[in-house]
Amino acid sequence: MQVPRCLTSLCSLLLLMGFLNQSQASDASARSDRNASFLAEAQDDRHCVQAPEVLAVGIVEPRGGITRIASSVRGVVREVYVGANSAVVQGAALFRLDDRIAQANLVLRTRELEQAKARLAARHAEHNTLQQEAHALRASLIVTQLERDHAKELVEVATRLKNASIITVREYRRRLSMYSRAGVRVSEAEAKLEKILSQAAALDPVLDGRAIAVEEAAIARAQSLLEVAKTKVDLLTVRAPANGKILQVNIRPGEFVSPSKSAPVLMSSQSSMTARVELNQSEIFRFKSGRVAKVQVVDGVGPNLTPKYIELEYLYSEQILRPRSIPISAERKRSAERVLNVYYHVGPSNFLPGQTLEVRIGSDCMRASKHLHLTSQ
Repeated sequence: MQVPRCLTSLCSLLLLMGFLNQSQASDASARSDRNASFLAEAQDDRHCVQAPEVLAVGIVEPRGGITRIASSVRGVVREVYVGANSAVVQGAALFRLDDRIAQANLVLRTRELEQAKARLAARHAEHNTLQQEAHALRASLIVTQLERDHAKELVEVATRLKNASIITVREYRRRLSMYSRAGVRVSEAEAKLEKILSQAAALDPVLDGRAIAVEEAAIARAQSLLEVAKTKVDLLTVRAPANGKILQVNIRPGEFVSPSKSAPVLMSSQSSMTARVELNQSEIFRFKSGRVAKVQVVDGVGPNLTPKYIELEYLYSEQILRPRSIPISAERKRSAERVLNVYYHVGPSNFLPGQTLEVRIGSDCMRASKHLHLTSQ
């Protein structure tokens, strides 16, 4: 009896499906056993999972960040006082712009202040002189008043003698004239004294002091203009905002600088450096915090060059989300990828800021006392 061909094909298909299901079950069981073994070994502090070295690129950066120092005014650079890798203290001069015009203005404002102070001193001297004149006028006025009183007495006596026809009319008129002249002299002395007293009062800060107030206001204005001139001169010298180290100096004497241009001096507020190692998404699972990281450097001169490794001290790490820089396919909807930034401490004398390093993160396991900090940006 001949078996139908369709029945033969169906039996073959059933046998194949059974074989595939058995293979998948055995693979799943094997994977489960391997995962359980791996977790048990990882949880045991007496064992260490060995992994290949992680090769990554690191960039040397200042630990305290970079301070971009620029001038707040325009001008031509006249002197540069620092260079790359120079250690500076707060307030140290970094570079100076052409300040000849500002210095000339400073000298002018200084002389204006000196002139205002001299005018005030002259006003005080004038006040003292007026007081002395007033004192002399008071004494002269007293003498003139005494002469007028004496002339008045002579007129009274002459009046009685005239009635008795003892003196002549001419003598009587002469005495009247003397009395009139004495009265005029008294009036002139009183008017002059009043004028001197009014002038002295204008120079006396206790009484009126209008003239003194004007001169003091002129001094205050001159002092304000002098401070402005000093500030303009000081702004032409750019100084370090804090203690630190100069990273780059991008200016030379004779160059023109302005606030709109890029910062000509880069500075770090701390002398220590860090190496920032960036691990992409496919390498994150291979990294464990606390592992030894090494950088290869070349020691020696000429034919005696010998490579050696410098160990880097682990500081911390952070995981961020970074937008993808390449187009993604229509099937993958994610627009960001995970990146792990690992920071290591490097000595300030070993490397320069911005230097690129080839970092090897060792496979030997170290029980880290620091944990991985996860952040999202």
